[in-house]
Amino acid sequence: MKSAIRLAAAVSTVALVTAACASGGTAKPSTSQPVSPRSSATITEPSPVASVPQLVVLAHGAAGSTSLWSLDTSGRWVALGATPNATALGRTPDGIAVVTAHEVDFRPISDLTHGGRLTTLKWSAAAPAAPVVSLDSSPAGRLAIATADEHSLGYGLVDTDGNVVAMAPAPTQSFTPLVAWLDETRLLALSTDNQQVSRLAVVNVATHSVETSTAVIGITVFGVSSDGRSVAVATESTVYEGPVASLLSGTQPQQIVTLADSQIVWALSMDAAGTKVFMLSGTEAADGTVSSFHELGYARQGTSWVKIFDVAAPFETAISQVCLT
Repeated sequence: MKSAIRLAAAVSTVALVTAACASGGTAKPSTSQPVSPRSSATITEPSPVASVPQLVVLAHGAAGSTSLWSLDTSGRWVALGATPNATALGRTPDGIAVVTAHEVDFRPISDLTHGGRLTTLKWSAAAPAAPVVSLDSSPAGRLAIATADEHSLGYGLVDTDGNVVAMAPAPTQSFTPLVAWLDETRLLALSTDNQQVSRLAVVNVATHSVETSTAVIGITVFGVSSDGRSVAVATESTVYEGPVASLLSGTQPQQIVTLADSQIVWALSMDAAGTKVFMLSGTEAADGTVSSFHELGYARQGTSWVKIFDVAAPFETAISQVCLT
């Protein structure tokens, strides 16, 4: 059941991407039991306040509304405001980028509640009908984007003026359309092999090559530290973390947590140093619907990973998240 739900959410993106042009969203399963909005949530395990960094989440709320939320350092969710029709959220060197249709809203970390600098995406060929479902900024400000719907999947590179060129080479299939820069020339994505197995891949846009990792198979989502050195990956059963270089060499990463049979991971993100991992997860019911979204935090302590918080989410369906610390 997990495979069917995740594949429908990430590759086909049928239900909500079809609605994205009108209501703003990438494909994630709808929930039959909406999570009631909460003004705050409590950290359920003892943890210093300082261990809860700032996270920003793009999510669907009641009646299909799309909004930004942040998790502050006291473990409370704060509504940052509605972002109608937004389909993707990404990290930038000084804040976040929110995509709506073919326009990117760059917001500095000092003011996440208001629209910032707008850049229109200018495609070198015909603009795709599919929405942007993932994006990330390199240290110098160049964007990598993924577009996807039930009919197509594409990857592009965007310069600081908004000019878009197709990424070549690029994954032709992906369990989840995700992109994340490692440096100015290399970025991570997921690539599905001819056996329909999802693996981590590094696309080098300078040498026009792709290197695929054999360390972990069946990856559903990943998150990268902002320094590009560490990556966390989730399969249907386990979340792992390790140096990017080690995973590419085939070294098995360290296990962070084993997932419950009914647990679905929607998004992973990491702090800058790669010592904390943040996971949005939900619970899959017997009928395949997903509810009870929580933000979970894990920190490296010595040679182990320890859960540092578990916070209920105030939204119904998560789209993506970024860590800004």
